Amino acid sequence: MEGTTTTPSPAKSLRLDLTKPRYDQSTFYGRWRHFLDVTDPRTLLVSEDELSRALTMIQDYRSGRRDFMEEDLWRAKKIKDAIVHGDTGEKIFAPFRLSAFVPMNIVICAAMLMPNPSMASQLFWQWFNQSYNVGVNHANRNASNQMSNSQIMLAYGGAVAVSCSLAAGLSQLVKKAPSLSPALRATLSRFVPFTAVATAGVVNVFLMRKNEMTEGIAVQDKDGNVVGKSQRAGLFALTQTSISRHARLQTPSLPCLTTAMVMAVPPIIMAGAEKTLLKRYPKLHWPVNLGVITGMLFAALPIAIAVFPQNCSVSAKLLEPQFHNLKDAKGNPIDTLSYNKGL
Repeated sequence: MEGTTTTPSPAKSLRLDLTKPRYDQSTFYGRWRHFLDVTDPRTLLVSEDELSRALTMIQDYRSGRRDFMEEDLWRAKKIKDAIVHGDTGEKIFAPFRLSAFVPMNIVICAAMLMPNPSMASQLFWQWFNQSYNVGVNHANRNASNQMSNSQIMLAYGGAVAVSCSLAAGLSQLVKKAPSLSPALRATLSRFVPFTAVATAGVVNVFLMRKNEMTEGIAVQDKDGNVVGKSQRAGLFALTQTSISRHARLQTPSLPCLTTAMVMAVPPIIMAGAEKTLLKRYPKLHWPVNLGVITGMLFAALPIAIAVFPQNCSVSAKLLEPQFHNLKDAKGNPIDTLSYNKGL
């Protein structure tokens, strides 16, 4: 990963802005490429020495002391962003990094989507899922927007209560529905985990970030000047986060889009496979199920969190009245404002 060691001119050493993502965040494709890097599980294998070299490389480049190959610099930034918390500068515990999110959820989702699970199994994995999400959210939290322990416990308790209650209630409802055929009952039971996880995810988002609705979030003009705090912008941010998930995490739970792709699509695929391939080769059920879930996880997470840009634009007229008649330094009306949605 070491590049050339020539001493560059100041202008040359600043040709890359390593404080910004490598790819254009105004397009879906750029955001998707960015989050492919962020969620790349290969960064979990980076050694302490390699991390140290990456951090030194970035520091030397920014100070203008040394020059490096462009690809080496982007790799160093990818390593740093995957391992080091952007606000605190501390290493994130490996299982709670975004790069570990897919590997960890392969196990969780596979367990949740096992056919004919017991009630104890359903409740355990719903609890485990929400507990893991809290760990991820806390480890990747935005340090400038601290939550109290009581707020964290409220969000955690609410998400666990909702997911477990729905998992138990819907399972019993499906089992006891007299009008359902056994085949339809089996199919519907596959969607119980999705419903429980998706609903709990929305609850988790709004509980963990409700202060953004009550206190508002900062909104900016096109030049990046903060013009005030808006509660409506906070509501927009939480709604968008509930649908997908977006960069410096202050987010909770699996996003609805990811949950839909990972926990709703595999049961449909498996239902078809059970009538064809798995009917002839029943021993392949577990590896096929695991393969489908793994493929959907790797595909779904970057797509879902790339749906909305991190910095969203909104018409000033959709916000509170104090934002309707603002003017910029030149006296021109400010029609559009922006806010950071979070992950």
